[in-house]
Parts: sequence; C-alpha cells; structure tokens
Amino acid sequence: MTREQKLLGEIERIQKGGNAKGHKKLKQIGKLFVRDRIKLFFDEEKPFYQSL
Repeated sequence: MTREQKLLGEIERIQKGGNAKGHKKLKQIGKLFVRDRIKLFFDEEKPFYQSL
C-alpha cells in the first residue's frame, strides 16, 4: 500500500466521522451527529468573518 493510498483511506475514515455503531446509537436516541448539528447552525451561503 502506497503512502497516497494510506492517506486517502485515512481521509475517508475521518470524513465518515467515527464508527457506524456510534452513528446508529445517536439515531436511535433521536440525536444528531455533531457535524449535522454544526451544518444546521451555520449558513453555508454566507461567509464567516471573525472580528477582533
């Protein structure tokens, strides 16, 4: 396995956001996964600016 294949595998694993068991458990108790909650909070159409 090349370094590129390992990296692509890691990226895919990270984008899934954990194991399927955890996602299933959250769904059973009626909760959203963290990434889904964040998507609801932020408007993707508007840029985010942090003021100092």
